[in-house]
Amino acid sequence: MFYTDKDGGLHIHPLEDSVFARFAAEGGKVNGRIVSVTQTGDVASVVLGFDDVSEPALSSWVDFHTLLRINGVWKITNKTATHATRAAWAADRNVQAEEATLA
Repeated sequence: MFYTDKDGGLHIHPLEDSVFARFAAEGGKVNGRIVSVTQTGDVASVVLGFDDVSEPALSSWVDFHTLLRINGVWKITNKTATHATRAAWAADRNVQAEEATLA
């Protein structure tokens, strides 16, 4: 997993179960949203927004997940993320709501 924090610092962590357990233990209320999905056959890319409702400026992120379907089961093979303050339009929940209304 690669990600940049709000100051632009790069962090690299192996994608393992303990990372997800730590994220879950940090608390806070996070709303997830799908920004976009691209799929072709057994490969897909998903852009997700994770908006911390309690402290959005501190803990909101935009993630790119690459997935591969193996024996009928989708597996995340890569995760790259940036702090919402560095994610431009993808971090703006209002833009997403307006686009959904127009569709």
